[in-house]
Amino acid sequence: MGRVAHYKKRTADRKAAGVPMIGPDPRPTGLQRVALPVLRAECPHQKDLQRECSTCAGPNEARRTYYCDHPDNEEGICTRGNTQSGLWTCATCDHHPDAPRAKVPQSFHRIFPAPVPPPCGIVVGVYKWAALAEVQIRAVRESCGPVPVLISNDDPRIHADLERICAKYPGAELSTNPERIGHGGGDIAAFHKGALWGRERGLEYVCKLSQRFIPTAPFWLQDGAKALDLADLATATRKCDHPRWPVRTEIVLMRVKEWTTPAALEFYKPRPFYFERAAGYDAETLIAELIREHLGGAYWPWELVPMAREQSGAFLWHHSSTVDEYRAFAARFGVALPDDFTCEGWERDFHAGLYKHG
Repeated sequence: MGRVAHYKKRTADRKAAGVPMIGPDPRPTGLQRVALPVLRAECPHQKDLQRECSTCAGPNEARRTYYCDHPDNEEGICTRGNTQSGLWTCATCDHHPDAPRAKVPQSFHRIFPAPVPPPCGIVVGVYKWAALAEVQIRAVRESCGPVPVLISNDDPRIHADLERICAKYPGAELSTNPERIGHGGGDIAAFHKGALWGRERGLEYVCKLSQRFIPTAPFWLQDGAKALDLADLATATRKCDHPRWPVRTEIVLMRVKEWTTPAALEFYKPRPFYFERAAGYDAETLIAELIREHLGGAYWPWELVPMAREQSGAFLWHHSSTVDEYRAFAARFGVALPDDFTCEGWERDFHAGLYKHG
């Protein structure tokens, strides 16, 4: 009989014991053969034996399957060996006490603490559509969690509706202007009130949003705050190439410390300012000048925001989204937008004599 045939005629028990050829059984040594380079110690999540291979039972620990009580183990079973089994395996399991990934973070974070997002909040400038404020609050809760939200209202007519909405959501607050300032002035008022509100609540960063700019990326606020913290600048925003504006004011991240210095607060104090200059004075220009003169002269270009207003991204914006998209998004939260909601500019209000530059 040839060597290969002789080898194949081993019994299952002799195979399990690691006996290479037919012949007398080896003298017992008290040791068990293991089909792994090294077996890790028994894991605390390993429970009773679930089953074992009928051919390899006994000395081959690698073929045994155990119950596992780790909450992330959907199958509820594991093995100490076979890495090709498709089961959780002690040799490669990150939850095992001997796993490198279980040990390294503990010592690593004693030296390098894990970065924690700085305290941050959101202020939303609102006019005309109270329901849209509720959509903003729900969107923030979905994407960023329970961060505080201030609704800066430039339309006293909807104050009562906004009061009812904010009362439904912990951490949502309302500040209504005594009378309508207007488009640009109401925009600047949201910046001003948001920065002061953030200082009062011990926030390091506050993001100002226009009512129709609704970010949807997960943790967009926290990620932006961490990036701005690393950049060590006072502002995160983006310029606009089409149409051309020095900055986009529909989403701006403010570092509260710089935005609440007396000189800065005086520069962008709430007021109707459009006609302070013969050619008109837009909010985008005012904020750009504020950055240049009082906030360090530079800003961090926020990658969340494209440089063209018509370009879409991880957000809803009336220059790049449709009314149906807004309505579908609001419906996810059980909110119905009013019939007069539009993605147009304010030209209709202007021609109807209802528009205020502010």
